[in-house]
Amino acid sequence: MIRFKNRITGGSMFFRSIPFLSNNIMHFHHLNKGKSINNIYTKKKIIKKREKLLCNVKPFINDQCDVSENNVIAYYLSKNVNLQNLKNLYESVGAQVIYKEPYLYVESCEYFNQQNSSIVIFKNGCIVFWNMNKKNIIFFLNFSKIHLNISDGNTLVDTYDFEELEVQNVNNKSYVSNSIIYLTQNNYRCTDKISFSFGLLSAVRLNNLEKKIENKLLLENNNIENLKQKIRSSNLDLLSKQLFYSKTTLHNLRYELNIEQDILDVPEPLWEYEYQKKLFLNLLNIFDIKQRVDLLNHRLTWTFDYLNSFLDYVNQKHSSRLERIIIIIIGLELILGIMQMAQTVGL
Repeated sequence: MIRFKNRITGGSMFFRSIPFLSNNIMHFHHLNKGKSINNIYTKKKIIKKREKLLCNVKPFINDQCDVSENNVIAYYLSKNVNLQNLKNLYESVGAQVIYKEPYLYVESCEYFNQQNSSIVIFKNGCIVFWNMNKKNIIFFLNFSKIHLNISDGNTLVDTYDFEELEVQNVNNKSYVSNSIIYLTQNNYRCTDKISFSFGLLSAVRLNNLEKKIENKLLLENNNIENLKQKIRSSNLDLLSKQLFYSKTTLHNLRYELNIEQDILDVPEPLWEYEYQKKLFLNLLNIFDIKQRVDLLNHRLTWTFDYLNSFLDYVNQKHSSRLERIIIIIIGLELILGIMQMAQTVGL
């Protein structure tokens, strides 16, 4: 044992006595240590990337079902829906479902007879169909009509507001070009679908709001023409009330356009996803969302100012009438005073 220890000691002394070997051993040890640290860092980095996915659902593939369409179509119901009830409904037929407020991601299944397709449903009643044909869309809507508060899937498809875009699959990152969505086939596919769906949500909501505002503005313009005829009438109080009601209506529309609907704002689920925020904003550019919102604001402002000018004129006439009444009262008081003085002098 003593000899063995001496040999080991002697061996270590031997390596130490040769600087070249000693330096190589230390360098080899340093490289191994660096590799182990890099491996740990790489693993952590991969885990962090996986956590950045909104969802990662395997596409449903079954050659017995209809092939996927190269399109995405969004409908707006303009009414709130219960996502939890819908989640339970779709899970009961075997669909993979991800529920995160304010959306529900549904991967198609054999029951809906559509492969490599998915549906994104938002709490406010927007439904986005990815790669699903019209026949299966109607079947899906009829299956869900109790929880969607609709009478019939055919009616919805034929009469409700919608937006449609072409979709092409790519191996690299998702992007938008020439009004076509190029959708990745990697793990970010579901996450990017949700990001694009938020953009389509803004588009169909704006369509709905545009019609609402245009109808209201048409009504208010007709009211203005009627006000022009009534402005000479003696009932100025009623005229003021009508103007106040019209201004309140326009104010509520402006609030709905700029604050309540959040059409231009990046949705909260995308705040931590820089690339997905970019996809969302790029989709808004396709539909000229910002320019259309600015135009609606301009039209509302013009009508609002026009009503203000009428209200100022009515108030001015009201003030003039009060002044005339005051002058008449003062005149009557003077006449009564003069009459009393005349009677006093006559006595």
